[in-house]
Amino acid sequence: MNKHHPEQRDDEIYMGNTTPKDFPKSSWITKRMGSISFDINNNPLAPINQLFPWFIAAGEIRQEIKNELIMNNPCSAERILCLQPMVDNGTVFID
Repeated sequence: MNKHHPEQRDDEIYMGNTTPKDFPKSSWITKRMGSISFDINNNPLAPINQLFPWFIAAGEIRQEIKNELIMNNPCSAERILCLQPMVDNGTVFID
């Protein structure tokens, strides 16, 4: 899995930057907030921006994919198409 942030652990998905206020709103159980956020040019953002990197365990995404395969709801295939690249690429962003 590709790493997209220096604080990203092995088998984690980098979700982007978030604020302390928005972080608790995430429904992902394994969510973790890092310390230093970066802009698209890999320059650290000033702490005044109140943005922090946000990660989740890839295993949680894999389990969601398994759940969708089992449930086989009308939108399961579309959801899997959204989730699988996150695991493959280590991020929600398209390279």
